[in-house]
Amino acid sequence: MRGGVPCKRGMRARFGLFLLVAVALWFPPFVPAAAENELPRAERGVLDLRAQDLDRPHSLAGEWEFAYGRFESPGATDRSRPLDDAAFVPLPSTWKDLVSEGEKLPGSGFATYRLRILLGAKLPERLALLVPGWETAYALYVDGKPVAEAGKPGMERDSSFPSWRPVVVDFPVTGGTVELMAHISNFHHARGGPSMTPLLGTPRAVREFRERGLGVKFFTFGSLLMIALYHLAIFLPRRTEKSALYFASFCLLMAVRALVVDEQGILLLFPEIPWNLHVRLAYLSFTLGVPAFALFLRSLFRDEMNAVVTLAFNGVAFAYLALVLFVPPLFFTAFLTPFEIVIALGGLYGLGVLILAARRKREGARLFLAAFLFYLLCIGNDICYHQLLIDTAYIAPSGFLVFIFLQSVALARRYSDAFRKIESLDQQKTTREMAAATLRTLTRIDPLTGIANRRRFDERLGSEWRRAAREEVPLSLVMMDLDFFKEFNDHCGHTTGDDVLRRCAAALHAAAKRPADLIARFGGEEFVALLPNTGIDGALALAETMRAAVEELDIARDDETPFGKITVSMGCASTTPDARNEPLELVKMADAALYSAKKRGRNRVECAPPEDREQAARFA
Repeated sequence: MRGGVPCKRGMRARFGLFLLVAVALWFPPFVPAAAENELPRAERGVLDLRAQDLDRPHSLAGEWEFAYGRFESPGATDRSRPLDDAAFVPLPSTWKDLVSEGEKLPGSGFATYRLRILLGAKLPERLALLVPGWETAYALYVDGKPVAEAGKPGMERDSSFPSWRPVVVDFPVTGGTVELMAHISNFHHARGGPSMTPLLGTPRAVREFRERGLGVKFFTFGSLLMIALYHLAIFLPRRTEKSALYFASFCLLMAVRALVVDEQGILLLFPEIPWNLHVRLAYLSFTLGVPAFALFLRSLFRDEMNAVVTLAFNGVAFAYLALVLFVPPLFFTAFLTPFEIVIALGGLYGLGVLILAARRKREGARLFLAAFLFYLLCIGNDICYHQLLIDTAYIAPSGFLVFIFLQSVALARRYSDAFRKIESLDQQKTTREMAAATLRTLTRIDPLTGIANRRRFDERLGSEWRRAAREEVPLSLVMMDLDFFKEFNDHCGHTTGDDVLRRCAAALHAAAKRPADLIARFGGEEFVALLPNTGIDGALALAETMRAAVEELDIARDDETPFGKITVSMGCASTTPDARNEPLELVKMADAALYSAKKRGRNRVECAPPEDREQAARFA
């Protein structure tokens, strides 16, 4: 792992216009390959910047002079020619496995690097260097004077200590040639040397570049941290939502990684953090990300991702994690390359899983596939960058934000679909409830007359009886029967008879003014009025009103009946319910009173006194 600042940032991806915008926002400045090739590079230890504008940072990449196994004295060398017995090596690079005197160099040791920079006739008063964190300790000299140091370089392990600390230093320009000399040592990492490229420019340009990089990293850190906490909050109330836990863990790891690579923002928060802890954090965030992402992916596409393969990748990751935790960095950093191969294989397997899920049309699989492809490119960039195959930057944490954006689009689609389903289900529920209510109403309404039917009457009688018993108030009942209606029906026909029933029911219902009063069809030509909280006097008054209302309809009949029109007979009963009697007793009393009205000439109202209950029961 490395710390420092990149000299260029680039990533090409074509997943739609929004993704192009995201790349433009997250990875500026983007330098096309053709333009990059036109920038001067150091050749045989000399970098010619005489025709360059130093108001923007310039990469010091190219061939530097290299002398392994010795520290040259700063200021004591001849600037007009290379160092004695010096080789020329590319920067960025490390000296591990370089061939010197026919033998491959180890990753540990110490060396001198030197670069001569040619400036134009118009010399600035001061220039600045952005020096990244090299493996693993260095001292930098400009024109023989010390300007920067990270850790303490030494000729043996006991005389040196490591540090990853990017710095910005400025220095006065005294001539047309600037000599940079770096003493670098490494006895704590698997490889040593300037694995990242320094930048040169005016102090303002270099500091702005550094601050911009820090701003992006801290924004990435804050965004990922908030996303991690959000998904953790989703998981805590619903512990079965394991995907939220895995996603929160991965976001948290990427947030930490954003602070411990490249610009090393963690040093602004913890300036005295030991290098031993620093390097372990960088590797832990990288290593733990493998099982976290694998478990997250399997939680979403369980049918497509094999459990044994997932267990195998996680087993390798936890084995490497044990090395990171328990062995010195010199050893566990040496095993990073095999682990990166495992990650690459895991990425290809995850790609296959998502392609299979997309072919099976799993929900959100296609958008997840596009997001994963982009993030896989970011991981590939980081691996290649670590192997010094390309000179870009660690972009996986920032690339993960783009991945999250694409995931948010998929999640928004899921929520939108879920809301539409909920709205549809709610609408269906409302429709069904309305249909059920209508059905319940219809089952309690007499289809011919439109008033309550016998079923509704029986229900209300029971509920009003219990209420009256609790409150100790009277309950009255009026039984009604159209006089000689069977003869009228036989003489005029059922159609005319049905019309008369409807008109009479409407007149009876209109006469009952109180909302609590219930007018119902009892059966055939019989009607009933249930009058809560009403005594016998009130029942008689309402009964007489209803009788008159039917008579006033003036429905003529030409059969041989005494009245020449449709009339109605009524029987009233009233009682105060208690636990010793039943609702049926009130019905029997009113029915007996109705029988009495018929017996006494019809078209009249009669009542059954409370003391005549037994006699009323016999009349029924």
